[in-house]
Amino acid sequence: MNEPLLLKVGRALDNDVVLNIPFVSDYHLELFQDVEGNVFMTDLKSSNGTFVNGKRLVGFVMLRAKDEVFLGSGFKLQWEQMLADPKFNKVVNNTIPRKEPIKYEDAYETPKQRIQLKQQTAQQTKQITPSNENRDLLIIYGLILLFILFWVFYS
Repeated sequence: MNEPLLLKVGRALDNDVVLNIPFVSDYHLELFQDVEGNVFMTDLKSSNGTFVNGKRLVGFVMLRAKDEVFLGSGFKLQWEQMLADPKFNKVVNNTIPRKEPIKYEDAYETPKQRIQLKQQTAQQTKQITPSNENRDLLIIYGLILLFILFWVFYS
């Protein structure tokens, strides 16, 4: 490894790895890999904590191969795969940084629940967003109404 690597993990969309899990904090932790390959994990004062080999992490720790990392109440973080897999890595092979963060589905959702949630979101979006045709008609009717009001009061 030629350059150090820093990965930010949490629910907020500006993290490098976004975990859509209720008990993960917006800014939960950071993983740092130095030029020698040493990996350090820092808990960012997350609400539900980060646990390394069953012990709550306070501050930072240097991780060793096969260390088990859990977030909050039971999500196992595959930290070794995150660092080894180039799709997680902004630095290896001079890859271009991702425009969108990687998202993991909620650990408690079933595929059926995920499909229902996507359908509900799509329906809500359709209800909120007026179509371009409707918006154009509203503008036209508004202009006609203004013209009539102007004609009635100033003629």
